[in-house]
Formats: sequence, C-alpha cells, structure tokens
Amino acid sequence: MDMRELKALEIAARCRITFENGAFSVPSQSGNGHYRVSLHPLPSCTCEDFQLRQQPCKHVLAARLTLERECGAKGPVIDTDAVPKKPTYRQAWPLYNLAQQTEKDRFQALLFTFAGG
Repeated sequence: MDMRELKALEIAARCRITFENGAFSVPSQSGNGHYRVSLHPLPSCTCEDFQLRQQPCKHVLAARLTLERECGAKGPVIDTDAVPKKPTYRQAWPLYNLAQQTEKDRFQALLFTFAGG
C-alpha cells in the first residue's frame, strides 16, 4: 500500500462522495473544495497530482472504492497489511544548534552589507 491508497481509503471512509452528471465529486482532504473525478472511459481527476502524473490519484481511488461499496463494482486492489512509513532523515544537531546561535549575527551582517554600510 502506498500513501495515495492509504489516503484514498481515508477519503472513502470519512467523506461524502457524490455522483452527478456522469462524474464523482470527491472532497479535498484539506477542506478546500471538491475535485471532479470521471472513471469511464479512462480515469481522470481535476487535481494537480493527476494532471501532472496522468496516473490514478487518491481521488480516483476513493471514487473507485465508493463505487465498489455502493454498487458492488470491482474496486482497486489495495494491500492493507503493509501500511507505509513516512521516511525520516538524520539531523546534524550540533550544526543545527550552531546555525541557530549565529543566525541573528549573520542576518545583521547581511543587512548591513546590502544597506550600503
């Protein structure tokens, strides 16, 4: 399972997805509007992720899951046994702390340089 599939499951479970005029209206997870999703003849969505990748996004997957739940149609196969982990990165804390301690002095020197001082 990837993050898109996980988010699609969450959208399908928590949000109201409606079907009007031949397309699904899938709400944005951020709460800023809805996306228009069509599944036939080819899947499409008005979100930026789909527009860039031309591959099923979380909204398309959520619409498919809703269609499967409501109408018994065949939905996407999602392996729910493997929940993805977000990648974590090591932090060089001594360098981070040094940057925090010298930030004000460096910024003031930069301002002084650009102010013609």
